[in-house]
Amino acid sequence: MEMPLETQPDGSVSFTLSQSGMLIFTPARQGESIVVSLSRPLNQNERTELLQVLQKAGYKVELGNNLHMALDRDENLYFSAMLSSSQVTTPTIERTVDYLIEAARLN
Repeated sequence: MEMPLETQPDGSVSFTLSQSGMLIFTPARQGESIVVSLSRPLNQNERTELLQVLQKAGYKVELGNNLHMALDRDENLYFSAMLSSSQVTTPTIERTVDYLIEAARLN
């Protein structure tokens, strides 16, 4: 099975996940790292508790990495982690994507 991939000018590739949001892979540090991100719209309930939502950022033992969070001007939340080239393995990418999807649920 082939998936048509169109890279953006920055080298990133994105996928829309039906229930989780936009999954984005972006090369960083001259190809020595990759940023794995998930974005989705901020919902009304989260808007009132934005500080609590953003405080979920930081080092996560389960991830073995920092969880970065941001909010853009269109009120989309971004959850991301940077993986060094030595960390880029199928199991690590799968674990990172799974963690970002869980983090985006904000339960």
